[in-house]
Amino acid sequence: MNHQDKLTNKNFPNGFATTAELKSAGISGYCINQLCQNGDIVRIKHGLYKIKTLKISDKRDVILAAVPQGVFCMSEALFIHGFRKRKPYKHEIAVPRGLVHSNSRFIKDIDLQIYYVKPEHFEIGKTVSADGLPCYDLERTICDYFKNHTRISWRRLRDLSKAYRRYDGKDIGKLKSYAKKLNLSVAALQKMDWMIFKHFEEKKKQKKRKKRRTRS
Repeated sequence: MNHQDKLTNKNFPNGFATTAELKSAGISGYCINQLCQNGDIVRIKHGLYKIKTLKISDKRDVILAAVPQGVFCMSEALFIHGFRKRKPYKHEIAVPRGLVHSNSRFIKDIDLQIYYVKPEHFEIGKTVSADGLPCYDLERTICDYFKNHTRISWRRLRDLSKAYRRYDGKDIGKLKSYAKKLNLSVAALQKMDWMIFKHFEEKKKQKKRKKRRTRS
């Protein structure tokens, strides 16, 4: 078997490989240099390579290579879901609390915010975007914003709530379920109730009043 045949998804499921991982697959340091020269692997930075067959899009690929358990969240998730027009100035990713990042040295020069999430909350709302990025769904992201309401401006929460209320694909039932599962604080729930839930309750009342008028 030649060295190119070892560059498979089975050996490198994330599409990336560290020097140690390449060597453990039977590829010597000399052969690593040869593979780079031939274009079979791409050197992202010292000690980290990307397999040529996988498309390189942006720094998020490097982040996922270094932290494969990570899930994009907060402003990063909003951008992925189209709720934010501009790319966030900082990448944001969630990981299970207590996770040790053996490859964290590869992302030390990337502007990245890591959120350490309780293991029992980590999988709630986890999904995969259309372009294959692990991220939290919109309802989980909304909950995360309200959970962090003390460091997010009232205006930001208001604008996000308005956008969500106008969104055709919203799922209020799921949003309420997530808020309960994530144990949002009383203050966070009060803000969410005032900015989101009360608007839908008022719409329900308006519909009932219209029905009564029609019957009478």
